[in-house]
Amino acid sequence: MSSTHTLRALTSTGGLPMWMLLLHLYIRYVIAEDTRVVGRVGNSIFLHPKMHLHAKISDVRWKYVNTNMLIARNGTLVNLTDRCEIFLNGSLKFNEGLKRDSGIYTVQQFSENGDCLSERRIELSILEPVSKPKVRTSCTFDGRVVLTCSVDKGDRVVMNWNKQPYAWTGSNQTLSSGPILFLDSYTPGKLTCVAMNEISEEGFSPVVPTCRGRTSAVAAFGFFAFAMTTLAVAILNLKMRCQKKKKVCLDVEENNYIEMRGNLCNKCPQEETTIHLDQDTSHYEFCRPIAPASSQRKRRLSLELNDIYV
Repeated sequence: MSSTHTLRALTSTGGLPMWMLLLHLYIRYVIAEDTRVVGRVGNSIFLHPKMHLHAKISDVRWKYVNTNMLIARNGTLVNLTDRCEIFLNGSLKFNEGLKRDSGIYTVQQFSENGDCLSERRIELSILEPVSKPKVRTSCTFDGRVVLTCSVDKGDRVVMNWNKQPYAWTGSNQTLSSGPILFLDSYTPGKLTCVAMNEISEEGFSPVVPTCRGRTSAVAAFGFFAFAMTTLAVAILNLKMRCQKKKKVCLDVEENNYIEMRGNLCNKCPQEETTIHLDQDTSHYEFCRPIAPASSQRKRRLSLELNDIYV
Protein backbone atom coordinates (compact mmCIF):
# COMPACT_ATOMS: atom_id res chain seq x y z
CA MET A 1 0.00 0.00 0.00
CA SER A 2 1.35 3.42 -0.93
CA SER A 3 2.07 6.11 1.61
CA THR A 4 -0.84 8.26 0.45
CA HIS A 5 -3.37 5.47 1.05
CA THR A 6 -1.73 4.69 4.41
CA LEU A 7 -1.98 8.29 5.55
CA ARG A 8 -5.60 8.49 4.42
CA ALA A 9 -6.46 5.32 6.36
CA LEU A 10 -4.74 6.53 9.54
CA THR A 11 -6.45 9.91 9.45
CA SER A 12 -9.85 8.39 8.84
CA THR A 13 -9.47 6.11 11.88
CA GLY A 14 -7.99 8.87 14.03
CA GLY A 15 -4.60 7.18 14.25
CA LEU A 16 -2.67 10.20 12.84
CA PRO A 17 -3.23 13.86 13.71
CA MET A 18 -3.95 16.34 10.93
CA TRP A 19 -0.83 18.42 11.63
CA MET A 20 1.35 15.38 10.99
CA LEU A 21 -0.34 14.87 7.64
CA LEU A 22 0.32 18.49 6.67
CA LEU A 23 3.94 18.18 7.81
CA HIS A 24 4.35 15.03 5.70
CA LEU A 25 2.97 16.78 2.63
CA TYR A 26 5.27 19.76 3.24
CA ILE A 27 8.30 17.48 3.53
CA ARG A 28 7.34 15.73 0.30
CA TYR A 29 7.05 19.11 -1.42
CA VAL A 30 10.46 20.24 -0.15
CA ILE A 31 12.13 17.01 -1.20
CA ALA A 32 10.63 17.20 -4.70
CA GLU A 33 11.69 20.83 -5.07
CA ASP A 34 12.52 21.97 -8.60
CA THR A 35 14.64 24.96 -9.45
CA ARG A 36 15.86 26.75 -12.55
CA VAL A 37 19.31 28.15 -13.24
CA VAL A 38 20.26 30.42 -16.15
CA GLY A 39 23.90 30.90 -17.16
CA ARG A 40 25.90 32.78 -19.76
CA VAL A 41 27.94 31.06 -22.47
CA GLY A 42 31.59 30.95 -21.44
CA ASN A 43 31.01 31.80 -17.77
CA SER A 44 31.40 29.58 -14.72
CA ILE A 45 28.11 28.05 -13.53
CA PHE A 46 27.34 26.56 -10.10
CA LEU A 47 24.62 24.02 -9.29
CA HIS A 48 23.85 23.54 -5.60
CA PRO A 49 22.02 20.73 -3.79
CA LYS A 50 19.55 21.39 -1.01
CA MET A 51 21.23 22.32 2.26
CA HIS A 52 20.59 20.21 5.38
CA LEU A 53 21.91 21.86 8.51
CA HIS A 54 21.61 18.98 10.99
CA ALA A 55 21.62 15.95 8.72
CA LYS A 56 24.79 13.98 8.17
CA ILE A 57 25.21 13.38 4.44
CA SER A 58 27.53 10.65 3.30
CA ASP A 59 26.86 10.60 -0.45
CA VAL A 60 25.82 13.14 -3.13
CA ARG A 61 25.00 11.95 -6.62
CA TRP A 62 24.68 14.17 -9.71
CA LYS A 63 22.97 12.93 -12.84
CA TYR A 64 22.29 14.43 -16.27
CA VAL A 65 18.73 13.35 -17.04
CA ASN A 66 18.76 14.14 -20.78
CA THR A 67 21.30 11.38 -21.47
CA ASN A 68 20.93 9.47 -18.15
CA MET A 69 24.61 10.14 -17.48
CA LEU A 70 26.00 9.88 -13.94
CA ILE A 71 28.29 12.83 -13.29
CA ALA A 72 29.44 12.33 -9.69
CA ARG A 73 28.96 10.07 -6.67
CA ASN A 74 30.59 9.84 -3.25
CA GLY A 75 32.16 13.24 -3.85
CA THR A 76 34.04 12.09 -6.97
CA LEU A 77 33.47 13.00 -10.61
CA VAL A 78 32.64 10.08 -12.88
CA ASN A 79 32.15 12.04 -16.12
CA LEU A 80 33.00 15.55 -17.35
CA THR A 81 36.19 15.43 -15.32
CA ASP A 82 37.91 17.96 -17.61
CA ARG A 83 35.15 20.55 -17.41
CA CYS A 84 33.56 20.23 -13.97
CA GLU A 85 34.45 20.34 -10.30
CA ILE A 86 32.64 18.97 -7.25
CA PHE A 87 32.95 20.45 -3.77
CA LEU A 88 32.66 19.01 -0.25
CA ASN A 89 29.16 20.42 0.20
CA GLY A 90 28.04 18.63 -2.97
CA SER A 91 27.94 21.67 -5.27
CA LEU A 92 28.77 21.10 -8.95
CA LYS A 93 30.67 23.68 -10.98
CA PHE A 94 30.98 24.05 -14.75
CA ASN A 95 34.23 25.85 -15.46
CA GLU A 96 33.04 27.11 -18.84
CA GLY A 97 29.38 26.80 -19.69
CA LEU A 98 28.43 25.62 -23.17
CA LYS A 99 25.03 25.57 -24.85
CA ARG A 100 25.08 21.78 -24.99
CA ASP A 101 25.24 21.68 -21.18
CA SER A 102 21.65 22.95 -21.02
CA GLY A 103 19.15 20.39 -19.74
CA ILE A 104 17.75 18.73 -16.61
CA TYR A 105 20.04 17.69 -13.76
CA THR A 106 19.17 15.81 -10.56
CA VAL A 107 21.10 15.77 -7.30
CA GLN A 108 20.38 13.24 -4.55
CA GLN A 109 21.66 13.30 -0.99
CA PHE A 110 21.97 10.09 1.05
CA SER A 111 22.51 9.46 4.75
CA GLU A 112 24.93 6.97 6.29
CA ASN A 113 22.15 4.38 6.34
CA GLY A 114 21.63 4.79 2.58
CA ASP A 115 18.34 6.70 2.97
CA CYS A 116 17.62 9.40 0.38
CA LEU A 117 17.29 12.64 2.30
CA SER A 118 16.45 14.91 -0.63
CA GLU A 119 16.28 15.09 -4.39
CA ARG A 120 16.39 18.25 -6.41
CA ARG A 121 15.73 18.74 -10.13
CA ILE A 122 17.59 21.61 -11.70
CA GLU A 123 16.77 22.97 -15.14
CA LEU A 124 19.92 24.56 -16.53
CA SER A 125 19.73 27.02 -19.46
CA ILE A 126 22.95 28.43 -20.89
CA LEU A 127 22.23 31.39 -23.17
CA GLU A 128 24.16 33.59 -25.55
CA PRO A 129 23.93 37.31 -24.68
CA VAL A 130 22.17 39.72 -27.02
CA SER A 131 24.16 41.95 -29.36
CA LYS A 132 23.68 45.67 -29.98
CA PRO A 133 20.31 46.27 -31.67
CA LYS A 134 20.05 47.59 -35.22
CA VAL A 135 17.13 49.69 -36.44
CA ARG A 136 15.82 49.90 -40.01
CA THR A 137 13.51 52.79 -40.96
CA SER A 138 10.96 52.98 -43.76
CA CYS A 139 7.84 54.90 -44.77
CA THR A 140 4.35 53.65 -45.58
CA PHE A 141 2.07 54.91 -48.35
CA ASP A 142 0.02 56.91 -45.88
CA GLY A 143 3.13 58.68 -44.54
CA ARG A 144 3.75 56.75 -41.34
CA VAL A 145 7.25 55.91 -40.11
CA VAL A 146 8.08 52.23 -39.51
CA LEU A 147 10.94 51.35 -37.15
CA THR A 148 12.11 47.72 -37.18
CA CYS A 149 14.54 46.54 -34.50
CA SER A 150 16.71 43.44 -34.84
CA VAL A 151 19.78 41.78 -33.31
CA ASP A 152 22.43 39.50 -34.84
CA LYS A 153 23.06 37.35 -31.75
CA GLY A 154 21.23 36.24 -28.66
CA ASP A 155 18.99 33.48 -27.30
CA ARG A 156 15.38 33.98 -26.19
CA VAL A 157 15.53 37.66 -27.14
CA VAL A 158 12.68 39.98 -26.16
CA MET A 159 12.50 43.43 -27.81
CA ASN A 160 10.57 46.51 -26.71
CA TRP A 161 10.30 50.12 -27.82
CA ASN A 162 10.61 52.50 -24.87
CA LYS A 163 10.34 56.23 -24.52
CA GLN A 164 13.12 57.74 -22.47
CA PRO A 165 11.99 58.76 -18.99
CA TYR A 166 10.84 62.23 -18.12
CA ALA A 167 12.98 64.16 -15.67
CA TRP A 168 10.25 64.16 -13.04
CA THR A 169 9.14 60.54 -13.34
CA GLY A 170 12.34 58.60 -13.89
CA SER A 171 10.52 55.61 -15.40
CA ASN A 172 10.47 54.19 -18.91
CA GLN A 173 7.28 54.15 -20.92
CA THR A 174 6.82 51.12 -23.16
CA LEU A 175 5.38 52.10 -26.54
CA SER A 176 5.46 48.70 -28.25
CA SER A 177 6.08 45.17 -26.99
CA GLY A 178 7.77 43.87 -30.08
CA PRO A 179 10.43 44.68 -32.69
CA ILE A 180 8.20 46.89 -34.92
CA LEU A 181 6.94 50.38 -34.06
CA PHE A 182 4.59 52.52 -36.20
CA LEU A 183 4.71 56.31 -35.79
CA ASP A 184 2.34 58.97 -37.11
CA SER A 185 3.34 62.55 -37.80
CA TYR A 186 4.01 63.08 -34.10
CA THR A 187 7.19 61.55 -32.64
CA PRO A 188 6.91 61.13 -28.85
CA GLY A 189 10.42 62.26 -27.84
CA LYS A 190 13.55 60.13 -28.03
CA LEU A 191 12.90 56.45 -28.63
CA THR A 192 15.02 53.46 -27.63
CA CYS A 193 14.90 49.88 -28.86
CA VAL A 194 15.72 47.58 -25.95
CA ALA A 195 16.77 43.96 -26.64
CA MET A 196 17.11 41.66 -23.66
CA ASN A 197 17.13 38.12 -22.41
CA GLU A 198 17.59 36.61 -18.97
CA ILE A 199 21.33 37.32 -18.82
CA SER A 200 21.89 40.54 -20.82
CA GLU A 201 20.30 43.76 -22.09
CA GLU A 202 21.26 46.19 -24.87
CA GLY A 203 19.65 49.36 -26.25
CA PHE A 204 19.86 51.67 -29.26
CA SER A 205 18.26 55.08 -29.94
CA PRO A 206 17.83 55.77 -33.69
CA VAL A 207 17.27 59.06 -35.49
CA VAL A 208 13.63 59.08 -36.55
CA PRO A 209 13.14 60.39 -40.12
CA THR A 210 10.20 62.40 -41.45
CA CYS A 211 8.01 60.90 -44.16
CA ARG A 212 6.75 63.51 -46.64
CA GLY A 213 3.47 63.61 -48.51
CA ARG A 214 1.29 62.08 -45.84
CA THR A 215 -1.97 61.04 -47.46
CA SER A 216 -4.57 58.51 -46.57
CA ALA A 217 -4.45 55.04 -48.03
CA VAL A 218 -7.66 55.66 -50.01
CA ALA A 219 -6.27 58.87 -51.49
CA ALA A 220 -3.01 57.15 -52.38
CA PHE A 221 -4.89 54.35 -54.12
CA GLY A 222 -7.06 56.86 -55.98
CA PHE A 223 -4.01 58.80 -57.14
CA PHE A 224 -2.35 55.59 -58.32
CA ALA A 225 -5.49 54.53 -60.25
CA PHE A 226 -5.79 57.98 -61.85
CA ALA A 227 -2.13 57.95 -62.88
CA MET A 228 -2.42 54.49 -64.44
CA THR A 229 -5.61 55.49 -66.34
CA THR A 230 -4.00 58.67 -67.67
CA LEU A 231 -0.94 56.73 -68.81
CA ALA A 232 -3.10 54.16 -70.61
CA VAL A 233 -5.10 56.89 -72.42
CA ALA A 234 -1.90 58.68 -73.46
CA ILE A 235 -0.41 55.49 -74.87
CA LEU A 236 -3.63 54.75 -76.79
CA ASN A 237 -3.76 58.26 -78.28
CA LEU A 238 -0.13 58.06 -79.29
CA LYS A 239 -0.72 54.74 -80.97
CA MET A 240 -3.74 56.06 -82.89
CA ARG A 241 -1.78 59.13 -84.01
CA CYS A 242 1.04 56.98 -85.30
CA GLN A 243 -1.33 54.76 -87.26
CA LYS A 244 -3.09 57.80 -88.74
CA LYS A 245 0.20 59.46 -89.66
CA LYS A 246 1.41 56.27 -91.30
CA LYS A 247 -1.75 56.08 -93.40
CA VAL A 248 -1.40 59.71 -94.54
CA CYS A 249 2.20 59.11 -95.53
CA LEU A 250 1.20 56.12 -97.65
CA ASP A 251 -1.58 58.15 -99.39
CA VAL A 252 0.80 61.05 -100.14
CA GLU A 253 3.38 58.70 -101.60
CA GLU A 254 0.80 57.04 -103.83
CA ASN A 255 -0.55 60.42 -105.03
CA ASN A 256 2.96 61.67 -105.78
CA TYR A 257 3.62 58.57 -107.87
CA ILE A 258 0.43 59.04 -109.85
CA GLU A 259 1.14 62.76 -110.28
CA MET A 260 4.64 62.07 -111.51
CA ARG A 261 3.40 59.55 -114.03
CA GLY A 262 0.65 61.91 -115.22
CA ASN A 263 3.01 64.85 -115.63
CA LEU A 264 5.43 62.70 -117.54
CA CYS A 265 2.74 61.65 -119.96
CA ASN A 266 1.45 65.16 -120.30
CA LYS A 267 4.86 66.72 -120.77
CA CYS A 268 6.02 64.12 -123.30
CA PRO A 269 3.17 63.75 -125.80
CA GLN A 270 3.79 61.53 -128.72
CA GLU A 271 4.23 63.64 -131.87
CA GLU A 272 2.78 62.36 -135.11
CA THR A 273 5.48 61.73 -137.67
CA THR A 274 4.76 62.36 -141.34
CA ILE A 275 7.05 60.86 -143.92
CA HIS A 276 7.42 62.90 -147.08
CA LEU A 277 8.49 61.28 -150.29
CA ASP A 278 11.20 63.79 -150.96
CA GLN A 279 12.62 63.49 -147.44
CA ASP A 280 15.96 61.84 -146.94
CA THR A 281 15.35 58.62 -145.02
CA SER A 282 18.88 57.36 -145.09
CA HIS A 283 20.41 56.03 -141.90
CA TYR A 284 23.66 57.55 -140.75
CA GLU A 285 25.95 55.97 -138.24
CA PHE A 286 28.85 57.73 -136.61
CA CYS A 287 32.10 55.97 -136.00
CA ARG A 288 34.98 56.67 -133.70
CA PRO A 289 38.08 58.41 -135.06
CA ILE A 290 40.53 56.07 -136.57
CA ALA A 291 44.12 56.09 -135.52
CA PRO A 292 46.78 56.89 -138.20
CA ALA A 293 47.73 53.91 -140.28
CA SER A 294 49.75 52.98 -143.35
CA SER A 295 48.86 54.29 -146.86
CA GLN A 296 47.48 50.93 -147.95
CA ARG A 297 45.35 50.64 -144.86
CA LYS A 298 44.12 54.24 -145.30
CA ARG A 299 43.07 53.45 -148.86
CA ARG A 300 41.12 50.37 -147.72
CA LEU A 301 39.44 52.30 -144.91
CA SER A 302 38.41 55.15 -147.28
CA LEU A 303 36.80 52.63 -149.60
CA GLU A 304 34.94 51.14 -146.69
CA LEU A 305 33.76 54.57 -145.56
CA ASN A 306 32.48 55.34 -149.04
CA ASP A 307 30.52 52.12 -148.99
CA ILE A 308 28.77 53.12 -145.80
CA TYR A 309 26.67 55.76 -147.50
CA VAL A 310 23.51 54.24 -148.93
